Amino acid sequence: MSLLTSFLVRLMCIAPLLGTAPGFAQIARPLDLAELSQRAGQVVVGRCVEVQTESLAGYANIPVTKITLAVSQVLKGTPTQTLVFRQYGASNDPGLPHLKGFQKGEEVLLLLRTPSKVGLTSPVGIEQGRFAIRDDAQGVKVAQNGRSNWDLFPLERVTGILSTGELQEVQRANQGEPLRLTLLTKILQWLITQN
Repeated sequence: MSLLTSFLVRLMCIAPLLGTAPGFAQIARPLDLAELSQRAGQVVVGRCVEVQTESLAGYANIPVTKITLAVSQVLKGTPTQTLVFRQYGASNDPGLPHLKGFQKGEEVLLLLRTPSKVGLTSPVGIEQGRFAIRDDAQGVKVAQNGRSNWDLFPLERVTGILSTGELQEVQRANQGEPLRLTLLTKILQWLITQN
């Protein structure tokens, strides 16, 4: 059985527990930052301090990955210093490559769905709502999502809040470049207030 088939069979078995299949619509259709922020229940910046595979409470045969973040900034949701969330699948499952993105010590910006009835969540749009943060060559923190920021920024909605230089940065990010974290959070804060 192929890895994709194995993943789909497992997902179909637990879909009733999740409420909705996580991220399938988002995989088929790219979402811009306005849509991602609107669908997110929580938006946070933090450092991953622990990644652990465990079983879903009450279901010993359903693996989940427990991710613990030391939160440095909350853009949407309840303020917290530590965020613990769980998403379907084992972190070492080759059929679930989106889980590989959570590595101890890595800094991320996450747009997370509201948890399901059984407490599972995931970034909105899977890789689209998960931004890896790193220092660029000048030591400036930049962020890039799993789609390399392609067509992420709704220029018609943010033009009025950006300077000419910031707008040029956003245009480059829409073509696959990382974006300064401070500019990304500025845009997100504005979009969240508009939702």
